[in-house]
Amino acid sequence: MNERVNPAAQTRPLPDYFERVLPSLGSFLPTLAVFPTVLLALFPISPVIGYFAGGFLGLLAPILMITMSPTIKIANGILTTSKAKLPLAVISSVALIAKDQAFAERGPKLDARAFVVFQASVPELVKIELKDEKDPTPYWLLSTRRGSEIKRLIEISKP
Repeated sequence: MNERVNPAAQTRPLPDYFERVLPSLGSFLPTLAVFPTVLLALFPISPVIGYFAGGFLGLLAPILMITMSPTIKIANGILTTSKAKLPLAVISSVALIAKDQAFAERGPKLDARAFVVFQASVPELVKIELKDEKDPTPYWLLSTRRGSEIKRLIEISKP
C-alpha cells in the first residue's frame, strides 16, 4: 500500500511538554451573569439589542477565558510560556511550590524582578531559578497543574 506522508510533519518535532493552564470550572460561573446583566442594561433601549448583545457577550466571555489562558511548552531545549522564551541552559534549579505556600510566593515573598505567569484559580506553582548574570530576572514563577512533570522534564532536558 502506497502511503503519502506529509514532509513537514516529519521535520517538525513534537513538543516534549505542552500545557494550557485553563481556569477551574468554578471560574466560569460568573460568566453566567453576563447575559442577564447586559440584557437588563440594554432592555430599556431595545429588548432585541439586549438579547443579542447579552447572548454574544455571554458566549464570548468563556471563549476568551479559554483562549487567553497561559500556555507552557518545553521543546528543543527551550521553555516557552505564552510570550516569553527561556533556554533550559540558564536554569539552575526547579522547585514545586505547594498549595499552602502559593499565596506567600505570589505576595510577600515575590521578587518584583521575577517573571510571573499566573492563572488565579490554579494554586500549584513552579519556581524556576535562573543563573544568567546578564539577566536581572532572578526566577520565573508559573501556575501549572502538572508541576512534577515540568520539573522532571527540565531536569532531564538541561544540558
